[in-house]
Amino acid sequence: MKTPENQNNFDNLEPKFDESIFTHQPVPLNMENISEHINSLTNESFALPHKEILARLIEKIELVDFQKLSGMDDYKKIKNDHYQIIVIEQILFLAATNNWGICKNNCFVYLFNGAYWSLLGAEELKAFLGEAAEQMGLNQFKARYFSFRDNLYKQFMATAYLQKQEYIKGVQA
Repeated sequence: MKTPENQNNFDNLEPKFDESIFTHQPVPLNMENISEHINSLTNESFALPHKEILARLIEKIELVDFQKLSGMDDYKKIKNDHYQIIVIEQILFLAATNNWGICKNNCFVYLFNGAYWSLLGAEELKAFLGEAAEQMGLNQFKARYFSFRDNLYKQFMATAYLQKQEYIKGVQA
């Protein structure tokens, strides 16, 4: 409420605006500009091709402190079980943080690229898991050994299952 004593305060207000927000010139509406805009939107792909996801995951993997993540004292030797569990958990976490899913459903492994799911072969998955373990800092001979890769695969199949959605009768998700 204005009163005679604070009238001058309101009269002397000079708001300062960032003039740069008013300098944007509108783009004229014509078929050429509309077509160009549509093409720019359709050319942007937010979902990676499935074949690139595993390579991108490998690129994002960093060295892992297996000793620390295992929760074991420094003087205790980490068992293969610990390595396998940690490798799989790290892969699943990394995939989830990048909105790429990788999971098992009905004995098949699927890869999600941010838009849709695709089937991933067992041998391709085993090779990827071994390479990921090596990238995390695991000894190359252990990470490349067929038995270790088989166990990584088994651990993945036990851990990365797709949880069933609960459906309530009469309610749509």
